[in-house]
Amino acid sequence: FRWLKLEESSDAELLAHPLSLTKFCYFLMDALREKGARMKPMICAARKPGSNMVLIVGVTNRPCLGSQHGNRFGLAFRAVAEDLGATFTHDAFESSWIRLDVSAVNAFMIRICEKL
Repeated sequence: FRWLKLEESSDAELLAHPLSLTKFCYFLMDALREKGARMKPMICAARKPGSNMVLIVGVTNRPCLGSQHGNRFGLAFRAVAEDLGATFTHDAFESSWIRLDVSAVNAFMIRICEKL
């Protein structure tokens, strides 16, 4: 998978919302695909300005009809989040998002790497 952490910027307030960050992830995945990059799931973390909470969005490739593989990435994302006591705001086939304390983000990234 690919991951990125958005640092505070002028657009931080706009991207600190689950749907905005999800759409941003899909935009990046589409741009990478057009450049010839292999499609991989993406994790994106954005800290809400003035808060100690970080929004983490996990996005998979858009599924193909008849796929036999299921969503291994989504299951790992959820398992690690539950291990850290994160609360799910949304859990869908193509994307999931959680909110974590800023101090738990590194632990989340380490554990998801271990799971996958």
